[in-house]
Amino acid sequence: MTPDRMRGRVKSFDQVFMSAGTYMGHLQMGTAATFLGVPGAMIFGGCLGSAAVLLVAKYARSLRSIDI
Repeated sequence: MTPDRMRGRVKSFDQVFMSAGTYMGHLQMGTAATFLGVPGAMIFGGCLGSAAVLLVAKYARSLRSIDI
């Protein structure tokens, strides 16, 4: 939960990383496609994303009990 006085800072931090993350993802996929080809890069990206979700599900169990 974000305190009211910090919400603007948290939102700006979120917005910067969401914008930059998209471009970093494009860079990653372009580099992977150069070495693995487009189908290989897509499969690699899907496997990497699935692994990240599984790791977060295993090691960040406290995220499941956050009250919104």
